[in-house]
Amino acid sequence: MWFFLLWLGFAVWVFFDAKKRCMKNPALEAVGVLGLGIIFLPLYFAKRNLYKGEVREGGMAWNAVKVFALYWTITMFVASLAGLGAASQTVVEQTSEAAQAGAAVGTMLGMGLMIGLWFVVLAGTLVIGLFLKKSSMVENGPTGGLAEQENPPKKLGVALLVVWVVISSMAVLVASGKDGGKGEKSSGNTPKTSVSTSAASEPLPALEARFIEIVSAAQGESRRAENDMQRGGIKARRDKALCGVMTSAVTDWIGTIEEVSSNSDGKGVLEIAIAEDIKIKTWNNALSDVGSNTLIEPGSPVFDAASAMKRGQRVAFSGVFFRGSQGDCLQEASMSLRGKLEEPEFIFRFLRVSANIPTQQQVTQQNAVQPVVVPHAAPVQRQEVVSTPNDSKQALVAPKDKERIVKKNLIKAAKTAVAAYKEDGMLGLIAKTQECYSDNGNKFYCVYLDFASKHIDLIMVNEAARQGVSLPKTKFFDDELFWPRIAAVFEGANMSREAGDAYLHSLIPAINKLVNEVIFREG
Repeated sequence: MWFFLLWLGFAVWVFFDAKKRCMKNPALEAVGVLGLGIIFLPLYFAKRNLYKGEVREGGMAWNAVKVFALYWTITMFVASLAGLGAASQTVVEQTSEAAQAGAAVGTMLGMGLMIGLWFVVLAGTLVIGLFLKKSSMVENGPTGGLAEQENPPKKLGVALLVVWVVISSMAVLVASGKDGGKGEKSSGNTPKTSVSTSAASEPLPALEARFIEIVSAAQGESRRAENDMQRGGIKARRDKALCGVMTSAVTDWIGTIEEVSSNSDGKGVLEIAIAEDIKIKTWNNALSDVGSNTLIEPGSPVFDAASAMKRGQRVAFSGVFFRGSQGDCLQEASMSLRGKLEEPEFIFRFLRVSANIPTQQQVTQQNAVQPVVVPHAAPVQRQEVVSTPNDSKQALVAPKDKERIVKKNLIKAAKTAVAAYKEDGMLGLIAKTQECYSDNGNKFYCVYLDFASKHIDLIMVNEAARQGVSLPKTKFFDDELFWPRIAAVFEGANMSREAGDAYLHSLIPAINKLVNEVIFREG
């Protein structure tokens, strides 16, 4: 719209100027400028009739080039104002400081390109004009129809044209300001409604709850702070508190999907809000992601799960944070101190995302994992298994089980463990194992399930290590809790230590192989 207003002003001015200069067809001159001003306006100035005292040197081509250079500069100036207005609206509409910073960088690059384009065209045009200039050609007024007039009409000043350019520029700025204000109002409300209010009624893992508590407290302090020096102290205290409680890896945290998208290479970009203005996210571009590898690879289980989700959906997720730099406890994407405190965006590598929210019981188990007490059996260390002299032969195939049934139960345990992990992550494995031991059924099946779950935990730890991430083992499957459960079952079956060792020697490779096969087969 801005360029139409600009050209309309030029066309009106040309119409009246042509009439005063006694041009043959003022209306046609005006229509030409309105339709294709970039060509017709320079031509009009190069050939219009001259008043007495006016001089035109260098020939028609040179004069047309001069006017084109001026016209091109005015057009690009107003275009820049329009571009800045549109860009400012885009910036304020972004819902995060990182996105605003990206939009601002894009604006700077765009302005740089416009300046470059203006200079290249201007320089090229002037060079061509210098080659076409004919210094010998000099026109002195009056010329054309004005030469025939004894009392020619008064000259129409160029000042009116300048005034119109100024008015057009102000109109562009006013329009941009209105749009920007609307964008700012909208963006100000967006973060407030982005997190589901259902979060308050859901149980959170203790570590996540403490994380939110520390970050939220710093948010409130920062908003009440009077200057950035105070905020610097607030951030230092927050980061010290976070480093005092956080581990790099977290399991089954709960949040709301804020963004599911991809970068230009098709890799997944995921952002999850865990509380108001507290977000966990991947990087959104390959350059920032160098060394972090947070962008989600297409075809991976995390990519497949996340791509099926939508904004506003409540999910459980697991993965790893990154150690920050320059005083940050955890790596964070905000560009300013205030953004780091009031709207933090923590960088995260997602290892699992699920629509299944852990139950209160599962969260309680995660918050305080305790050894499972098997009825009628005291938990003891593996090396303290009590042996009896006459049961080893029976124990080698497990009590009350035939070899065929043992194999069937091993396969069942491997499939159950893999399915539980896919459904509910490590919490699902813990719950399944505890549920098994609590029943009065075949405790040896629980041992199979326990070993299968422990192997899955080890697979996850090794996979994270392969990607350069230090992921601790799940406490429930640590040796100090794991072996007492196994030892209690063996003791309850009156297995000697030698029999137990022999049984484990054949069991562990078998169950590990079955788990690997199920994972490979089912993806």
